[in-house]
Amino acid sequence: YLHAYQHCNACMIALECNTKHIDGNSMSSLKTGIYRLLSRSWPKVASMKTAAQRMGQKAENSAVHFLRNKGFAIKARNYRYQRAEIDIVAKKRRLLVFVEVKARSNDQFGEPETFVSARQQTLVRAAATYYILSHEWRHAIRFDIIALRQQHDGQLQLTHFEDAF
Repeated sequence: YLHAYQHCNACMIALECNTKHIDGNSMSSLKTGIYRLLSRSWPKVASMKTAAQRMGQKAENSAVHFLRNKGFAIKARNYRYQRAEIDIVAKKRRLLVFVEVKARSNDQFGEPETFVSARQQTLVRAAATYYILSHEWRHAIRFDIIALRQQHDGQLQLTHFEDAF
């Protein structure tokens, strides 16, 4: 479907370049008709995920499962504040943990835990501050990283870095 949509956009551009003799209203009607025809399949395109997105979702689900097995209650997933996002907010007794999940299908470009930049840490801290204030949390907090690497057999190897930043 995505290929068809890209092809259709290329056709639109070609159509505009090669049909200078068609007036503006006719061109607009033609474009509308093409997009209507395409829109029947467009919802399927919007719901399709890339391999990286599927890997990220699988990694986050694995991290949630891991944290629950360690006795944490998951308070939020993909918590957003302005331009920042916290992958997982988890609570265990009087400890609130803000977790960044990083996954890689291989270590070709480095270890997954090294991909939490200083800027991203700053954004996560800002979102955490907002979460703490809006939920009136008055106890301990921690920032963790859960790194996942895909093994040759397709399984994910999980490493938990407590108090990572």
